[in-house]
Amino acid sequence: MRIKMIVLICLLSFGLIACSTEKSPKDNSDSSDHTHKQAQQDLKQYSQDPDKDSDQDFDLVGRLIEESDDQINININGKEVLIPKSKSFAVKGSHNNLKNQLVKVEIGNHNQQAEEMELTALAKADRDGVYEKNDDETKIIGKYISETDKDITIQVKNGDKKYLKSPDYKIEGKLPSKQLKGKIVRLELQKNNKVKSLEYKQEDQNVK
Repeated sequence: MRIKMIVLICLLSFGLIACSTEKSPKDNSDSSDHTHKQAQQDLKQYSQDPDKDSDQDFDLVGRLIEESDDQINININGKEVLIPKSKSFAVKGSHNNLKNQLVKVEIGNHNQQAEEMELTALAKADRDGVYEKNDDETKIIGKYISETDKDITIQVKNGDKKYLKSPDYKIEGKLPSKQLKGKIVRLELQKNNKVKSLEYKQEDQNVK
């Protein structure tokens, strides 16, 4: 009888030890969630969009490495960045293959997932710098060379282009604190090819 009691006590002790060392499903779930959160990156650190400091959606600009069903992999100035896709993700414009192209990805501020992807203005531009055109206006992107009271000169793939300013010429947005020469700018031309406006965007600068 005494031997049976000893065996029973040993079995009970072993059972208690096993129960105390086994993680509950909730513990495993918590650990998994913690690991997932650790793996997530704050994508705002890679953005040059002024909206990243607000509660609005923001953009990331880089070269597309690969796209799968659930994520996008882009190179931002030498850094590979993985971006999860939202359920409503869409590619803007009719493009068959964006691989190795410069793309702009719109990121949802609330979940930091890709909502939309499209080619950048630089990637869309032809040899004359034209990246958008309709019956009323032409949009051009190129490197700022010089400017006078009457005209602006920019450099595109086909060389330097000089455009006269329209009477209502204006500057859109903020200009950089340092000199504009050598920076990438966007020009909006009227039907008569006169410059209606000049715009400087940080997302167009130093993109590899």
